[in-house]
Amino acid sequence: MSHLTHTERKVYPQQEPPVLEKPTLWERITNWENYSNNVFLFPLYVFAVYKAIVNRTMWLFSTANPEMTFGSFFGLTKSEVYDLLPEGTYPDTILIQPTNSFSEVLTKIESINLEYPFIVKPDVGMVGLMVRVVNDEEQLKNYHDLVQADWIAQAFVPFDVEVGLFYVRHPNEKKGRIVGLSEKKPLSVIGNGISTLEQLIKDDVRAYQWEEEIFRKKSKLWDTVPAKGEFVQLIQTGNRKNGARLVELVEEVDEDLVALFDKISHHSGKIFYGRYDIKCSSLEDLKKGKNYGILEFNGVHSGYGHLYHCGKTAKETYRTIFKMWNELYDICITNHEKGAKFTPFGDGWKRVFQFAKHMGKLKKWDKELP
Repeated sequence: MSHLTHTERKVYPQQEPPVLEKPTLWERITNWENYSNNVFLFPLYVFAVYKAIVNRTMWLFSTANPEMTFGSFFGLTKSEVYDLLPEGTYPDTILIQPTNSFSEVLTKIESINLEYPFIVKPDVGMVGLMVRVVNDEEQLKNYHDLVQADWIAQAFVPFDVEVGLFYVRHPNEKKGRIVGLSEKKPLSVIGNGISTLEQLIKDDVRAYQWEEEIFRKKSKLWDTVPAKGEFVQLIQTGNRKNGARLVELVEEVDEDLVALFDKISHHSGKIFYGRYDIKCSSLEDLKKGKNYGILEFNGVHSGYGHLYHCGKTAKETYRTIFKMWNELYDICITNHEKGAKFTPFGDGWKRVFQFAKHMGKLKKWDKELP
């Protein structure tokens, strides 16, 4: 493992880093995409409290997806979601506990015939924290030694197109709707056969903003020269927090795509609201139900990736989210009427605090591990 510090890195005085165009104060105020999630969603939180008061339960949303932990809000595990999906729609996956010895970890991985490289990530996580590609046994052991929480090892999905698909279905209806579809374009550079990875990053305005984080995770490759035309993904996860671009593709939604995810969501009969994250060879293949893998499902707490980077005004975005939340509450009330129980007040707060504590640990571990 490289132990280079920032000050020890090579400097290329002949190539000045690109000038970053920071948004003006007016742009930061008027463009909702520059707001933090908590600031932007504050009016929606007020709306949620109002709905809770009207329905006399703090955790109304805990019946959104009844078979999932806390209705799929805080604390949803990836492993429980896979149990609700048809076999073959998600990559081979094995759950690892921190109490497992490393020899037990190796045995578990061998039991599903995982081959390097493969993906490791927390069983409960968000925004790409602690998601890594492991290439050998040493990296695997470092990960297991550090992560004192349940995590999963998962086969690498060998497709280049990653999409987020937001699915909504009312419990009294057989057919659902795809209300959002966006392609995730992860932070990356293309090799030219001459420049090192460091030079390519310094020459790219967008990548340069994440230089420190990229170096922490790619230090071994810092002086390598990618081949001409070679695609180099700089950060594994495709989310906005890590520099990914989101491209709205809602016009690509058709009956075939809806039918596929109706079939997937009906498999357990308990998936009503949330976002599927998928890798596929192409949208055309995905619509045909081939060459794809579901990486995970995010429920009530899903981000609205399909609303970013597509020119929507704050007013249009709020209108869309308010509509989605009204649908969410209709789903929750209907599931409750069908027998699903709301999470008790105290239990809900306990779950929230446990999740916040867990996320704090993930952020700490994420900084410690390349």
